[in-house]
Amino acid sequence: MISAFTSTQSPTESLIARKWRTRDRAGWRNFWIAMLALSTALMLALFSAAVAEAGRTILAATAAVFALALAGWVAITIVPALAKRTSLNWIAYQVDYRLTRDGIIYLGAIFVLILAAVNTGLASRARIT
Repeated sequence: MISAFTSTQSPTESLIARKWRTRDRAGWRNFWIAMLALSTALMLALFSAAVAEAGRTILAATAAVFALALAGWVAITIVPALAKRTSLNWIAYQVDYRLTRDGIIYLGAIFVLILAAVNTGLASRARIT
């Protein structure tokens, strides 16, 4: 009897187990390194802001520089490695949009709200001065 399964694949093996076995280890490693580095950069930036409010400008500047350096390192080294693994077929996908009557009403309402917000801000500043 000929089996439809290969020697490394049993009939009871789940989809998750098959995906786990064929995963892209280097890609996932780069992804998790980038997430860890960017999380650290975010914490450093938040720490820098908190320390700056406390008046410790040298420590704040140092933390900010390290945060920017860490984010720059991710952008220069890891992002290109991850981008090389990405398929660019989705760029050719075209979506046609139509502006409906409801969409025009919605955009008009948003425009009116923006004008009201700007007008309120200018009026309150004029009374203060």
